[in-house]
Amino acid sequence: MKHKVILLSFLLSAILVINPLYAKGMHFGANGILSLPLGDFGDVANKGLGGMFFGTYQFNKSMAAYLEAGYTIWSGKDIAGESSDFSGIPIQAGIKYIFSKFYVMGIIGIWNMKVSWTSEVKIPSGIDPYTGEIKYTIKKESGSGSDTKFSFAPVIGYEIPVGGINLNISGRYQYISDKFSNIILNIGVIF
Repeated sequence: MKHKVILLSFLLSAILVINPLYAKGMHFGANGILSLPLGDFGDVANKGLGGMFFGTYQFNKSMAAYLEAGYTIWSGKDIAGESSDFSGIPIQAGIKYIFSKFYVMGIIGIWNMKVSWTSEVKIPSGIDPYTGEIKYTIKKESGSGSDTKFSFAPVIGYEIPVGGINLNISGRYQYISDKFSNIILNIGVIF
């Protein structure tokens, strides 16, 4: 019962805080992501999919503050018996400049990048005495690692009013340090 009261109090507080902010130019949204890895990252990773939640606070008709967080996954390409998967959790902020329905944005932040891999190695284990063929044993190894990387992105986008919401379409070059850069295409909604 105590937990329900605390949760209900938290939700009520959040509504009371967010409602006046929304009236003053605060907006929230969500985007679906298609990520196209570039350079060395593109050599080891396939297209990625993900989602992004964001908020904006509009200072005036032409400028807004922007904050986003999300999750993206990429499947790795099998290279020489080794396969890997990648995932990223971004937290980025920036400034959005609005020109009617068209906008440009500059964002900066961090991505927590995780890599998981599995490799198979054929190890000679002997010779078949009847055929003379070499016998092999398959040894599998796996592991993972993660690191937080600096990021920035120039963004270009377009908002289309549909009823009481805006459809958001945008693209960006997402620089992530240590060769994780990619092109991101977004489509989503703004409330």
